[in-house]
Amino acid sequence: MIDNEFKLKKERSLGDMITDSFTFVRVYMPEIKDVFSKFILPALVVVLISSAFVEYMRQSITGSLLDDSNAFDLLSGGVITSIAFLISVLAQFAFYIVSYIVIFSLMRQKASNETFLVDSVAKDLKENFLHLAGILFVGIVMVIIAAIFLVIPAIYLIVPVSILPAIAILGKKNFSETFTTAFQLIKNNWWITFVTLIIFGLIISLGSIIFQVPLFIYYLIKFIFGYVNGMDESGILFSEDTDWILLILTIIGNFGGFLFNLLSVILTGLIYYNLDEFHNKTGTYEDIESIGS
Repeated sequence: MIDNEFKLKKERSLGDMITDSFTFVRVYMPEIKDVFSKFILPALVVVLISSAFVEYMRQSITGSLLDDSNAFDLLSGGVITSIAFLISVLAQFAFYIVSYIVIFSLMRQKASNETFLVDSVAKDLKENFLHLAGILFVGIVMVIIAAIFLVIPAIYLIVPVSILPAIAILGKKNFSETFTTAFQLIKNNWWITFVTLIIFGLIISLGSIIFQVPLFIYYLIKFIFGYVNGMDESGILFSEDTDWILLILTIIGNFGGFLFNLLSVILTGLIYYNLDEFHNKTGTYEDIESIGS
């Protein structure tokens, strides 16, 4: 079976982790489509709507400035935009929590050679949402505090913090065990993990740019026609009316970016399995036990 051809619990080189992230999508595309449409897509729609509203309010405030609106209108618009921005950030945070839990639930079922069940994914999502939210929040705060005081510790913390979701969901660890295990797993593997994250991040960024091309082209066209008509730079970039084309293209660009970032979730799972196999030989022991049985 193809499940046996793609083994999750094994050690991988840097190149293997990157290529296997894409291979995982190819091998398990039917299951990924299923969980994406049922769980991830609804969360993504909320993110896109919230981010689109932020862009709409930004354009509205810009239009008010050009239209010399009164101070109250500008203040109320600024407050609404700030609230919308906060909601957008929270929506993105929730989106990544959902994505981590859903994809890792799929990976864990496949790694254990279980029959894939969507109900199990829904159960994992219900049981682990707040658990993972707390872990990620603490991890992000740790990196921010380290960045405020010293740069090097912040860079160091990025690696263990990046694998916290995988440890919590794939390893089924509680709050304290998740953080302890993260630092144990990166021992002797910090550099290779860091380089893997950097290289894959560049690949994801290049892929996401494809969805930004229409936006770049639109801006280019606006500049060309603007200068032909004798407009200055501020007149080209800003308008008193809502630019619906810009709004739609921004949504498309955001959609592509979030879609490509789902690959980084898969990579995180493979990194966890690689580190766990390096230190604990979990997959090797399971193979030996299966031969004995």
